[in-house]
Amino acid sequence: MFQTPQGTYQKEAAWGNPISEAGTGGGLSQHFKRPAYQKGPGVDNQFSNGNRQVPDVAAVADQNTGYHVVLGGRDHQIGGTSAAAPLWAAVTALIDQDFQKRGLKPVGFANPALYWMAQNGSQLPSPPFHQVTEGNNLAYLAAPGWNYCTGLGSLQAGALESAFEAYQRQGGA
Repeated sequence: MFQTPQGTYQKEAAWGNPISEAGTGGGLSQHFKRPAYQKGPGVDNQFSNGNRQVPDVAAVADQNTGYHVVLGGRDHQIGGTSAAAPLWAAVTALIDQDFQKRGLKPVGFANPALYWMAQNGSQLPSPPFHQVTEGNNLAYLAAPGWNYCTGLGSLQAGALESAFEAYQRQGGA
């Protein structure tokens, strides 16, 4: 993630390191068909073959600048999926907590809502995802819309909550 000198969000780049031959995951499933909800800008592309495409979403999870955690009384810095998945889970849990207070349904299985958000972004007060359009994962390039490096993009938590609420109010889940 890159910030302006004032500390505000500027952009993100997909991660791929040709020296260590490591990078973010992403690609096509060899076993699972693409679900009906997985559609939207960028989802149908030159690599599409009818199978499940991953990832759905991303989060800033650079191993070098990752998250500080304490495990067994020792300081550690983690990144990758071990940081990104818990971040998404935590944000979703906080959204569920707020929804419960307000009498709304919990998020539940989020994937149909996430792709609805991507297709209906113009109806939302602000974008729930940061588009990641730079970098690569050593197999695919990041690109506008959904891509094999970062899916729909990384989260903007406040906007994501508003988007989940809009999805419910439109009759989703």
